[in-house]
Amino acid sequence: MKTGFFETTNYNLSAFIGGIELFPAEDKTKAKIYVPENDLITITLIREKNSEIEIKTRHQIFTGIFTEDIDLRDVYHDIRKHINKDVFYVEK
Repeated sequence: MKTGFFETTNYNLSAFIGGIELFPAEDKTKAKIYVPENDLITITLIREKNSEIEIKTRHQIFTGIFTEDIDLRDVYHDIRKHINKDVFYVEK
């Protein structure tokens, strides 16, 4: 995830009924990010060379890339299973 002007931090994404959570994968000094479902506006998954995610909330936008080669369709379906907000899957 982009965490500063020229700074990125690896986070793991977890979706569950009631919200999503991003927690630091390596740097445990970074704070976890919890977004309750009622603050979520949209989640967009973009499949291209470096698959991306954009999480729009009422207060800010989180952007990042997936560092592992994963099937974004699985991520999409897992998020949709738990979150009742707009989740988009885009292939470029």
